[in-house]
Amino acid sequence: MASIIEDIKLKFRKGNMVIKLIYVNVGVFVVLLILGLIGGLFMPMQGHPGLEASMGEWSQWLHLYSNLSKLIFRPWTLITHMFTHVDAFHVLFNMLMLYFSGQLFIQFFGEKKLLPMYLLGGLSGAVVLILASTFLPYFAHTDGTALGASAAVMAIFIAVCVYAPTMKANLFGVFPIELRYLGLIVFAIDLLTFFTGNTGGHIAHIVGAGFGYYMARQYLQGNDITKGFSRFIDKFFSMFKRSNSDLYVSHSKVRKMKDEDYNFTKKRIQERVDEILDKIGRSGYESLTDEEKDFLNKSSRQ
Repeated sequence: MASIIEDIKLKFRKGNMVIKLIYVNVGVFVVLLILGLIGGLFMPMQGHPGLEASMGEWSQWLHLYSNLSKLIFRPWTLITHMFTHVDAFHVLFNMLMLYFSGQLFIQFFGEKKLLPMYLLGGLSGAVVLILASTFLPYFAHTDGTALGASAAVMAIFIAVCVYAPTMKANLFGVFPIELRYLGLIVFAIDLLTFFTGNTGGHIAHIVGAGFGYYMARQYLQGNDITKGFSRFIDKFFSMFKRSNSDLYVSHSKVRKMKDEDYNFTKKRIQERVDEILDKIGRSGYESLTDEEKDFLNKSSRQ
């Protein structure tokens, strides 16, 4: 079991942002599944609501409430809802779409823009859903919720379709179709099923698609609308990283350590070097910060 966990951790660390997002989504689903199974055992068999409802009991702290009076006490759900699924088909479809469109997105726009695009697509859908639920009569007397990566994935998918409209993909692995037509088909499905259930979800999907369209059009004109948010994400995650000056230990000092401590420190230094080399492979040497360049130079002298 320990080797499986270590293998998962290694693949997560080595994988690109598409793989990382898939791992997070699937990981949250698996945790909710386990909690749902355990919680379901404590419910009477007669009238049992089912596994999905049992998972939903746990996910209520992660999904988004469109009611502002509830949302204000759970602001984190603006983010967590787009990583939360309680239906196996839902998470499977979203992750297949994310893998297909995410790999193309990285090819066209670069890996660094994928996470900002994912988050902005999901947030744009969430904000418009909240506004619609607050002001539109259709949603009066309802207390809607939203969960799933659909709006975020739609933003990525439509951005890819707009950037390379004539590129062909094989629908169901058999029928070649240009991305612009595939995008129209997916978008039309949301429109045609708008009032057949989950209207709030369809609103979020459509808004996410609209954001993806706008982002790609602006990018083709030389404007990157994700740039500011990308900087914010970089600063946010940097707060949780330990200073690499603490990580670096001179050769002479390491040799005075016990073998276990020496091996552990050496492993951490190598992991950091691997991360920097991966970054160079993705974005080039010039993308490195001064601290990363300094760390790489120091480690190369060992």
